[in-house]
Amino acid sequence: MIGYEVTLHCDAALVVKVERWLRETHAPEMLALGYFQSIHVERDETRLRSRYQLESHAQLDDYFCHHAAAMRASFQAQFPSGVLVTRAVWNGIACWPESTAER
Repeated sequence: MIGYEVTLHCDAALVVKVERWLRETHAPEMLALGYFQSIHVERDETRLRSRYQLESHAQLDDYFCHHAAAMRASFQAQFPSGVLVTRAVWNGIACWPESTAER
């Protein structure tokens, strides 16, 4: 399992607009590409973190080669300022299912 993580450090005035764009536009577009098994989006006061799960580095490499530039350009056109983007790739080493026990 490979994790591709993108963190958006937003100006406070933009965070709600960026979150809406992630939910309504970006996540559906990314899922439609067929590379990603799931996308998780988390938020704190001024940051949004998207975690994209893939099966292999080959899938991520293909995404980078054929789609990443266009996705990044689309984001930049939508939010030309006020958002700093950081990215990381993670290699999965273990995964446990969610507990079904009552807490």
